[in-house]
Amino acid sequence: MKYLYANGCSFVYGDELSNENDGNWLEKKRWSRIFSDKYGVEEINESCNGSSNNRIYRTTKDWILNNEDKLKDTFVVLGWSQAIRTERFNDMAAMHEAINFGVDPDSMCASENNGMDATGHCIPGKGHGPFLGVSPSRKFWHEYNKYYLNESWFTEESALRVFGMQELLNKLNVKYYFYFSMETMVLHYLQQPKNKKLYDFKKIYKLSQEEWITNEVKKQTGGILEWDSKVNTFKNSKGGWSGFNGSHPDEKSHELWADFLYKQYKRLYK
Repeated sequence: MKYLYANGCSFVYGDELSNENDGNWLEKKRWSRIFSDKYGVEEINESCNGSSNNRIYRTTKDWILNNEDKLKDTFVVLGWSQAIRTERFNDMAAMHEAINFGVDPDSMCASENNGMDATGHCIPGKGHGPFLGVSPSRKFWHEYNKYYLNESWFTEESALRVFGMQELLNKLNVKYYFYFSMETMVLHYLQQPKNKKLYDFKKIYKLSQEEWITNEVKKQTGGILEWDSKVNTFKNSKGGWSGFNGSHPDEKSHELWADFLYKQYKRLYK
């Protein structure tokens, strides 16, 4: 392995990792950098805050097709996101638009104006940014959200993205591992008896990363995590390590997750 390719949403990007004395704290402390530094490989992280599974699929596919010379030496790790996030290409505006149906309809669209370039890729160091409602088609998506939104359809669409990426990587003999960052809706769909035979669960983690961190907190501290809506974060009932900064993994969680992923690499490919 010479390269680690990582893609996903804010859980992969390292959102809420911050240090007022170090402007590069996020890039240094997220799991992909920890993994790369520890095991002597080059980090390639194309994640984006608020990313949809459509965007993860599209940008990963683009990287794979444009870097065929690196594929045999690359370990691809994807942290899939929420099903009700999506993206569409707005031809009139000549841009990809990210749409998040899980937030307030007045702030559910984003474009390159707040963190994405014209090809729908994250601007380095900026992330996706909040869904500011700057999209030229905001009104259309408001109406869609009100009258047509079907979560089951979006779940199936995400499942197809996971399947398509799995098949592409298998065809090209690329080493990979998938997990779901914080949502289990798509994961449960994949695990249904009628669907399970389509997916290689040796290479797909059966819990979300959020569940894994919660289990680690319980194992290491004996505490149980509970959501505190007043401060918008998880709290450990016994104090000490809670595993999260706000709603995202903290520094220790990123360190542990990097080690977990390396164990999966060794299990599968060594």
